[in-house]
Amino acid sequence: MANERIVWIDYAKAFAIVLIVASHVQHQLLKMGLCLDTGVYHYVDGALYSFHVPLFFFLSGLFFRAAFHKRGFKLFAISKLRTILYPFLVWSLLQTAIEIALSYTGDTRMSWTALATCLYYPRAHFWFLYALFFMSLISGLLAWKSQRAAPVGILVLAVALYFSVLWVDLGPFADLARNYVFFAAGVLVEQTGVLLRGKRVGWVALLLAALQFVGLEYAFIRFDWNMLWHGRLILAGSGILFSIILAIAVSERWSPRTLEYIGAKTMPIYCAHVLAAYAVMIAIKTVTGTAAILPYIAAGMVAGVVLPLIADALATRLRIPLFTLMRKK
Repeated sequence: MANERIVWIDYAKAFAIVLIVASHVQHQLLKMGLCLDTGVYHYVDGALYSFHVPLFFFLSGLFFRAAFHKRGFKLFAISKLRTILYPFLVWSLLQTAIEIALSYTGDTRMSWTALATCLYYPRAHFWFLYALFFMSLISGLLAWKSQRAAPVGILVLAVALYFSVLWVDLGPFADLARNYVFFAAGVLVEQTGVLLRGKRVGWVALLLAALQFVGLEYAFIRFDWNMLWHGRLILAGSGILFSIILAIAVSERWSPRTLEYIGAKTMPIYCAHVLAAYAVMIAIKTVTGTAAILPYIAAGMVAGVVLPLIADALATRLRIPLFTLMRKK
């Protein structure tokens, strides 16, 4: 990948992070008793989880080779410590501490030992950062040994790990094993240059991509097909393909700066969206008591995206290392 930002990748990242916020808002609606665990809920939940996080891993893989080539292993590893492991540690501790404190107001209490265990056995959505950090580190080690053979080595290892979870309990690294294949796919696709050839995306291609995505999602969920292993690869691949085609089409026809900005700021949103969205949704229920779900959805989505962006802007201005470990001036 070139060093300059590629706008459609920011759009694709924006799609992914908004869908992640939506999935957690939906979960909170269920926890608060505002929606039922029905077939519609399962369809939406299954469709979202089938591809939004794999899309993030794939997009991360697209940048691996350029980042490693630019920095070398040592600086590459340090950059991942600053930008991935650091926010994982800070926000895992922060969210876990808040959950433990709040648990003392309810019937089920969480132990404070969770503050220690969450650092090596990730909780909630922070498993993504944990897995991505170790994927990057492992890939960097393979590239350090041989940059030419690294893409094939990464793919072979990723496939082996993907199927090893069938027989081996990998504990905190199970999520890495299940998702490394998507990162590896991004590494291989970037090397082919197929996404940088400048071909326009026509309306027919966009429509076909949408139809295959919706059709596969409906078939797997409606007919209860196996969504694990080969099924997961099919659905994730379908969702990634559709997201990329849609992002490229948007970049060719419009220039939504808001979408670009969200795509460039996915880390703050990913780290803080659960606390932000849940707090606002619970506040609405406490103050109004309304059972209408639309206000909760709207408020949860806006809070989950906007409040982390505000927090990031303030942290950057005040030089507070809230979402990344800043370099010294």
